[in-house]
Amino acid sequence: MPLLSNELKTEQHIDKDVNEEFDKRLNVVRAHFERKGYRVHSGFQFGCELVLYADDPDIVHSDFCVHIVPPGEFYSQFYHFL
Repeated sequence: MPLLSNELKTEQHIDKDVNEEFDKRLNVVRAHFERKGYRVHSGFQFGCELVLYADDPDIVHSDFCVHIVPPGEFYSQFYHFL
């Protein structure tokens, strides 16, 4: 059943709020790891939000992949491998 116009506007507003909240959290996490001395890059091509490098990405592999999850949740994908 198609969404009514007012339902669509509400859904778009919620999506915008979620995206803005995610962007804020992404920037906080990015700044945290930059202060720790890591070079921080987008990790979307690797299936995560950020990748961390201890040195120049042209000469080393990333040290960590970072997933950012909503508050109150934890990332449990690794349990799928057990």
